[in-house]
Amino acid sequence: MLLRPFALFLILMTAAAGCATHRPAKQTPAPVAPPLPKALSGRLLEYYPDASKRQHEQGRVVIDAEIGPSGVFEQPVSIDRAQTDAAPRLEEAASKILRNVKFDVGEGYKKRVTVSIAFELVPCGSIAQAASADYRINLCLDPSPYANFNFAEHPPSELESKIEKILLRGDLADIDFLEVTLGARFRVTPPVPSPYPIYGDRDHSLHVLVTPTLVPKIFRVQGFEYRSRADTNAHTSTFNLNLPPFECPDIALWAARLKLPSTFSMDPHGYGQGADFQSGGEHGISVSAFNHTGGGCQLIVSQRKEMNEPFSSHTDRDLISPAPLVRGLGAIIASGDIRNVARAERALRTTFTTSGPGTFGFYYELKTLIPGIDPGYFEYSVNDTGQENASLFFYVPPKPANRTARLVLMIDVYHVCIRLGQLPSELHRRGIHFRHAAKDGEDHYVIKGNNEIRVQLQHFGDCVRDITLSQTTDVRHAIVPITQFPINQ
Repeated sequence: MLLRPFALFLILMTAAAGCATHRPAKQTPAPVAPPLPKALSGRLLEYYPDASKRQHEQGRVVIDAEIGPSGVFEQPVSIDRAQTDAAPRLEEAASKILRNVKFDVGEGYKKRVTVSIAFELVPCGSIAQAASADYRINLCLDPSPYANFNFAEHPPSELESKIEKILLRGDLADIDFLEVTLGARFRVTPPVPSPYPIYGDRDHSLHVLVTPTLVPKIFRVQGFEYRSRADTNAHTSTFNLNLPPFECPDIALWAARLKLPSTFSMDPHGYGQGADFQSGGEHGISVSAFNHTGGGCQLIVSQRKEMNEPFSSHTDRDLISPAPLVRGLGAIIASGDIRNVARAERALRTTFTTSGPGTFGFYYELKTLIPGIDPGYFEYSVNDTGQENASLFFYVPPKPANRTARLVLMIDVYHVCIRLGQLPSELHRRGIHFRHAAKDGEDHYVIKGNNEIRVQLQHFGDCVRDITLSQTTDVRHAIVPITQFPINQ
């Protein structure tokens, strides 16, 4: 039977509807994080805090934030504490990075995102990003001011080259190596009782003593010294090589060349500024420099290691005759004026140098060694200012003082032994009258005259360890006026 047209139409429409119910529905894609603005990448390192650079602070900050309708993050953002391990300073810096960033917005972009920011200092790559973060931002910074420096155009100086060989050797106890490398010469004793508390042994235990006898021309004579100290409680020894250079090195530049971190500090009392770096780890060698406000620099190379003594293939037992030194001191005392620099140079067979008048008068340095005298603790000064510093270690207002002159000699007692009676015998020989007093291992002699001279001798055994000549002067009676003192630059 033939179907009528209307019935056929209904059958076809029903079939079409059934097919439509089995067709898959169209899916909407999941929103994604909008692209990171390109403007952000060019200035990221500006956000690394200066204080964090100085303190070498590093770490990861993970932030959960919501992008607002205008494309910027809603404030405040939320720090994910479970995944953040950076200092508060870096957390604040991370928040600043995201504060003014503007993203694209739209139905296809996420509104809630996670940002992982790694703050690192060179070398980089040790801090892992949060795995689930939408954005991973890396700030890798070389904090050195010499990060882009052309070291080839600034090779190490002669001084730096010598010290770098010592750093490579890594042993300040080896006197032979120091002599060859520096071009210096030291007088070295076998282990002997220490005459000086500065060596750390007040009980005069056995110790190797090292005294310079030849100082390289790149260093000043005065202050050039080698010291070692034993800490029996900690079972360690500290070795110090004090090197006063004519030209102080730039420690920060030097450390950057060696790819080592350096530190910088200011003296709280205004005496100068210091900088240092260390090579070779905990028991390596450190290099530090102190620049004095009034000029001059002291370079100290030091090392702390297991208890030991300096060692050398040669030890010196030969004695130096004390007669020239005793006669020279007698000549200075007989002149009645310690201020006469030219006479003191002739008497001690040496030369002095000075930078000119300072706040408290003239200070003279050794320009050439005096045989048997330790240049590390030499002092020669003339103060005609009528005031002096009230403290050696802290700045306080000057106090009124007599006009004075002072000469201090520390003697290498194991190579120059001035017997206790030698200097008074020399004074008697010259017809010099004096008063004498002895107390606590010291002898004091007072010579009266226009300008009274006092002589103080400290003992070690039967030998004189230290000699101090001091004088209260009256400018009107001075043999050589202060303005006529020779000044050697």
